[in-house]
Amino acid sequence: MFVFVWRLAPNDWPVEYVSDNVKQVLGYTADDFISGRASWLGITYPEDIPRLETEVARYMANGERKWSQEYRLITRSGEIRWFSDQNLALADSQGNITHIQSIIIGSGSACSPSASAWALAAWVALSVSIGITTS
Repeated sequence: MFVFVWRLAPNDWPVEYVSDNVKQVLGYTADDFISGRASWLGITYPEDIPRLETEVARYMANGERKWSQEYRLITRSGEIRWFSDQNLALADSQGNITHIQSIIIGSGSACSPSASAWALAAWVALSVSIGITTS
């Protein structure tokens, strides 16, 4: 399990935060994503990208703030693995959606209570630290 925060910029999805444990799961460091050396689109299985972007556009157009998705990612070593996520659209003080925050879990991964608590704490801390709201 790892956490990402993207700035809302379709067809780009710049990463503003990723938890350090992404290296254990995908083989990339957090800095690889934040610096742009690795990108979400670059590691997403190519056949899944159009569907994912269409789904996100639909969620945003319908005003949905929470959703889940399933897709494949390509690890640094080239392995293709399935993941599911829980996404939350975050807004600025004027109510404009500016970021998407995701908790991403590998298929077949068990999420222990301590991992769930960590993810929830990270979720809240990130929302507060970048000055955005969930409502």
